[in-house]
Amino acid sequence: FHFVTMPFSHQIYGYLTSQSIEIEPLLFLHYPFDQLQPLAYICNYIYSMWCLASAVFSSVLADAFFLSIMTVTCMEFDIIGKRISEINPLEGEKEALKELKKLVDIHQELIKVTEELEEIFSFFLLVDVMSVIIMMCIIGFLTIVSIKFFLENNIDKVENFQFQSGISSYLLTKYILELIAIAWHGLLHCYVGNRLIT
Repeated sequence: FHFVTMPFSHQIYGYLTSQSIEIEPLLFLHYPFDQLQPLAYICNYIYSMWCLASAVFSSVLADAFFLSIMTVTCMEFDIIGKRISEINPLEGEKEALKELKKLVDIHQELIKVTEELEEIFSFFLLVDVMSVIIMMCIIGFLTIVSIKFFLENNIDKVENFQFQSGISSYLLTKYILELIAIAWHGLLHCYVGNRLIT
């Protein structure tokens, strides 16, 4: 929620330091009304929070569903590996072969399940990975531009510098937080995919 809360926290910081509130639009869009009027700003803020919450929760729920299915599948493979390592043919060859046959059947069923999961989720994951890469490139570019601007205009006095352009320190913080969140999102998919392969 830092996308919507960062402008609000910037306003609180401005009020605490200079005793004035500078209202900034949440998104730089063209509305048929003045979005900086108090009622319009509050309605726009609430609407933006609702849209953000809907988008985040739908994405998080889809990822949580995928990750939970993949984690359970990986755990089943781990359990089969552990049960195979516990088979002792010295205690009885027939029982060991019977247990091994049972485990091979379960393993074959798990392979079928992973193939079905691959069919179901392959396009979704392709789109997800592509969107993560594109968003990391865009936000990485914005972060680099922000850092360059920040360093060129604010080398000596970081605390006392007022930015004259639209880029400020809270945007830099916002970009870095978004970059970390997107990288974490991609890392989760890579981790689960690696677990499934090994």
